[in-house]
Order: sequence, then C-alpha cells, then structure tokens
Amino acid sequence: MPSWCNGCVGVPVTAVRFQDVIHDFVMLGALRETHAAQAAITSAGDALHTALNTV
Repeated sequence: MPSWCNGCVGVPVTAVRFQDVIHDFVMLGALRETHAAQAAITSAGDALHTALNTV
C-alpha cells in the first residue's frame, strides 16, 4: 500500500520518526539503550497494548 494511502482501507495508522534510530535498533545492544531507541520501544509497546486491549 502506498504511503499516501494512510488509513484508506479503514485501518488506523500512526507514523513516528525517531532520529538516530536504525531499523534493527532492538537487536543491536549498543543502540538499545539510547534515548531514541527507548522512546521507540516504549511507543511501540504502548501502541500494541492499546490495540490489543480494545477488542
């Protein structure tokens, strides 16, 4: 699905950019403890918790 189609099929989408975080930040121990990585992990966890507890 193209990025311009944010939510066009009825699925809510949230996009967040964390500076200085690469795609594999959870697996790379040296990056896992950075403030940006911790914020991204917390944000993802919060989103999953919200989504899974609204059924």
